[in-house]
Amino acid sequence: MVIEAVNGDPEAITDGYAPAGVFGPDPVQLCIANHPGYSSEVSFQINLGGALGDLNWLDAGDPAMISFQCPADQFAPYTTGVLVVPTTNENVVEVSGAFDIHSEINAQADPNNNATYQALGLTDVFSAQALANGNMGMDGLYPVKNDYVNGQPTQPFDGAPWQWWDVAMTEMVDAANGTSIAATQLTLNPNMGPLEGRAYCDTIMGYSAPRLAALLGLASAGPGCTDSDACNYNTLATSDDGSCTYAAEGYDCAGNAIAPGCTDPMACNYDNTAQTDDGSCGYLDSSSVPTGAETPWVVGLTVTGTEFESFGAGCEADGGVNPNLSINGVIMGDGSAPLAMAGIQDPTGLLGELAALASTVGFSICGDNITVAALGNIIPMVNNGQFWISPIPVNADGQSLWAAPLANFPVGCADPAANNFSSPCDLSLACGYDGCTDSSACNFDPQATDDDGSCATNDDCGVCGGDNSSCSGCTNPTFVEFDPYASIDDGSCQNLVVAGCVYEAATNFNPLANDDDGSCEFEDGGNNDCPADLDQDGTVATADLLLFLSGFGQSCN
Repeated sequence: MVIEAVNGDPEAITDGYAPAGVFGPDPVQLCIANHPGYSSEVSFQINLGGALGDLNWLDAGDPAMISFQCPADQFAPYTTGVLVVPTTNENVVEVSGAFDIHSEINAQADPNNNATYQALGLTDVFSAQALANGNMGMDGLYPVKNDYVNGQPTQPFDGAPWQWWDVAMTEMVDAANGTSIAATQLTLNPNMGPLEGRAYCDTIMGYSAPRLAALLGLASAGPGCTDSDACNYNTLATSDDGSCTYAAEGYDCAGNAIAPGCTDPMACNYDNTAQTDDGSCGYLDSSSVPTGAETPWVVGLTVTGTEFESFGAGCEADGGVNPNLSINGVIMGDGSAPLAMAGIQDPTGLLGELAALASTVGFSICGDNITVAALGNIIPMVNNGQFWISPIPVNADGQSLWAAPLANFPVGCADPAANNFSSPCDLSLACGYDGCTDSSACNFDPQATDDDGSCATNDDCGVCGGDNSSCSGCTNPTFVEFDPYASIDDGSCQNLVVAGCVYEAATNFNPLANDDDGSCEFEDGGNNDCPADLDQDGTVATADLLLFLSGFGQSCN
């Protein structure tokens, strides 16, 4: 509800005040009248990345709308979702973006709110691009697909490519405060700048102008210039009337000189004021950073905070990296085009994805600065004196990319199991291992580099380095010492086997016997098949147990 005395009237032509006592003892002005007497009527609406809190706010008869929005906008949803505060990333409220807004408009009964310009059936380059970008035939919706590769955004943090900021000024602020705002933002949105921004401004104007002209009655369809390269190109022209005019060579249609230069942001001689690329871009201008087939490089990803953190061996704790967890190759190119990595190898087998990506990456080396172009992103690397590293993570796992000539790392042995272990953070190219180096030995160690005198052969028992003891013993079965598992007689056979009764209580005890043959005979009970029948009544019962217990514990003479 609008209380005009407080909020001002809906057309903002009168002042509004909060009464005394609401915000203090005196009335507080809440609305300042804006140009009283001017019309508040709206003829059209242009939406740049905005969203509506409720689609029910759209009514038939509302002013026509033209919308530009990135489908991958990170703050305002392209369809319907939660609005996010750009500076704090806080969720605000569910809203509907450009796609759902124009779906709602196009679902209105004919004629819908955009019917005036939709009836023109415009087919100019901007209209054709909007259709190709996926506006589903909804004239008035321009999906902004900046830096898409294979249907996916490579710069998802660039939700408003028509905007830019002053890099030089921001770098001055960084230098004064020890921050890296410029490098971080350029990593997220490396193509940001007046070149990209003005190009999208041209797109916005080129798409909007003919529709606004029709809505405002400033132009109508008919004969005109149909050449889009002409200065007086008329999008509404239905036939060419020969009126096309063109800019003089080296000048634009306004008579301004066109500034030629290098327009690639990753080139050493990039010129952000250049309007046309003259082919002068150079990507190698350094006498301090070695490249070429004779200089191997190592490239890796930091592992702190990932499942591979243990492989880092603690080398990242002090801001370093483990050069042994890397791919290697050489950086080739003469600088006339972005440099490329060749001869890529993955010695650990852990970095297959990085090895595949590295073959598609472009490099520029300018002085001591290295810039990497990967997956549509331009990443300015930071030099710490030993290696170059990305200032922010390059993937969702929080890993940073690093690279350096192999020679920048001390050579040693990073394996604690080696006999010359130096440090886990040294480039492990010279490890030594003790062991048997004789390939004919039974304990040959193919990993050994230093023979430690441990080489051995199999003994007669087939034991490596054995002394035949495992299969030695008495092999004659006629002796008591006979060992059925022995295959080598060691002279231990001493006593011949003598069969007989070995129990002294037996009547037929044989003192010479050493092998009981079951022949022993006893005087008492020898033939009694029921020795527990103590009372000789033919059964073993309680009476027999009582007789036994009555004599239990007595001494026998």
